[in-house]
Amino acid sequence: MSWLYVLPLVIPIWAGEPLSSTGPEAARLAPPDSFPVFVVRQRPWSPVVTVRLTVPFGTGHDPEGFEGTGWILGSAIQTEIVSGIASLAGDVQVEVGRGRTDITLMAPLESWEQAYEVLSRVLFREGPSSAAVEKASSRVTDQLTFETGAPARAFRDETYRFLYGQDHPWARPPQGTPQSVSAVSLEMIRGLQREWFRSEVVHAAMVGPLDRADVRPFIRQIGETVEPERTPPDSAAVVPDSVAGADSRAAIRPPAEPIPPVRSEREAAGLSSVAWTSGSRQSLFREVTSTWIAVAFPVPQDVPRTSLQALSHIIQEELTPDPPDPGLYWLRMELDEGPAGTLLLITAAVDPTAASRWEERIVGGVRSVAYERTNEPFFKWQRRRFRTASLLRTSRPEDEAQEILSDVLRGREARALFEEIWTLSAEDVIAASSALGEPRILVYGPDLTSGDTGR
Repeated sequence: MSWLYVLPLVIPIWAGEPLSSTGPEAARLAPPDSFPVFVVRQRPWSPVVTVRLTVPFGTGHDPEGFEGTGWILGSAIQTEIVSGIASLAGDVQVEVGRGRTDITLMAPLESWEQAYEVLSRVLFREGPSSAAVEKASSRVTDQLTFETGAPARAFRDETYRFLYGQDHPWARPPQGTPQSVSAVSLEMIRGLQREWFRSEVVHAAMVGPLDRADVRPFIRQIGETVEPERTPPDSAAVVPDSVAGADSRAAIRPPAEPIPPVRSEREAAGLSSVAWTSGSRQSLFREVTSTWIAVAFPVPQDVPRTSLQALSHIIQEELTPDPPDPGLYWLRMELDEGPAGTLLLITAAVDPTAASRWEERIVGGVRSVAYERTNEPFFKWQRRRFRTASLLRTSRPEDEAQEILSDVLRGREARALFEEIWTLSAEDVIAASSALGEPRILVYGPDLTSGDTGR
């Protein structure tokens, strides 16, 4: 389907500039909201407008002893907004992570502005109602009760304690405990909402069927330059000569104003650009029926994002072949943006009798796969598969908006990802693999050599 390969218009709007327009499809998001960065990407075929906001608040900011506060706040915000946009055919999802909260609004073109006004009112002015907070608190308590003793949740909590240390805010259980949740008050929820949910610290991206004729004069008004249209490739399986012979990275314009780096405080303190410089391993023996493995590699800050994503894709395909390994229940790879740096985090659930084999396979695979799978013909095939997977991964507008903000939060402009992929070389992927630091490994499961449990 040819529309998958259209390279959409990306319009960055940088700090402090008011947003206004006479065009009905253009964003009208600056007074009363004034975002440091707002990126618009045209997606003419999309039936909805998607707005994604990232707030620099997560469960790692919960007051000590009141774990779960951020989770309740996020749930209450979602409940309040969903109620307010029910008649507008819109939807909203609020995802509370350890270091940030992502809010995604989706609504039809004819009603998205009204839906956004509801979101803006709840996020930046009034906050969630007491009824929404009470409902959210009850929901979190019920979920905690249901998940009591669940080994998958215990493994996730133990993973973050192991990676960041027992006393680190990110090591706290994000949903809290029944005791901490019961101690959270309405005043505490509203205080955190007023402190953190302010438009001047929020980064935003919009993806949708926006009309270019309406967007162009809007951009001229604030002094920005619209990117020239690019000629899309005819097929994902053929590299156009014009693209293959050019360095697409050179065509990416710097922002008009610098974006504050997401790790500026850590860098100002003189901390390393990697999460740690020496690896470690820990086994936690528990009377459970599966073994969970977490392997985390620190990633230096200067490793290009596209190279790192390509490496992750190749590793994922190597570790999850068809037909599947009977000893592997599931395996997940993610780029975890922690307070001390980026981690390539691989987690897996395996048959306890296969745990040692899978631990060795994961660690060894990450170290060797870039060299073994990057001979020229095979790498070109892998690159096409990575590009196809990236197209599928960003096929939903909310996922495309997430990808845009992931770039912005790292202090760079949104990538022309599919052009960058064509310029990737095997050497780029090998360099990304070589840059990974020593892993930290956690194994959580039964002790098959002894009947005892413990550390």
